[in-house]
Amino acid sequence: MRRCSRFGNWVQNCGLINLGSVGPKYTWRGPICRGYNKVFERLDKGIGNHTWRMSFLEACIRVLARVKSDHHLILVEMNRGNNMSQGEPRPLRFEATWNTYEDFVTFIWDSWGNDAGLVPTLRTTLLREWNQNVFGNIFYMQEKGSSWT
Repeated sequence: MRRCSRFGNWVQNCGLINLGSVGPKYTWRGPICRGYNKVFERLDKGIGNHTWRMSFLEACIRVLARVKSDHHLILVEMNRGNNMSQGEPRPLRFEATWNTYEDFVTFIWDSWGNDAGLVPTLRTTLLREWNQNVFGNIFYMQEKGSSWT
């Protein structure tokens, strides 16, 4: 009880607030014990101060599914307002397997202009087009048994 009290005092002294959440109401499921019903509780929470909350207005704590645990995972989504259905392109994700392609490094060096940084270069459509037209779909390659190394 002393540890819980100290933690509660620390949260209060630091001016931290519960950031709320979306998803399942409870984040923990206890065992059935001595014939009683299972206990469900909200143990896992996101907390922050008012400055953080005002800096990240679109942030959201999402309670995810339980997987091989008695606790639900929680995820902090920093840009909840980003709605892909409004015609925005899907974010480009770097695939580690691109490094196995022998001409990938050459492609990056050739695409990376002297004046531009790496991030603006990768945000262009060049990498997206290279992935689609040269590298190809890795799942399709695996099904066909092809190798690109």
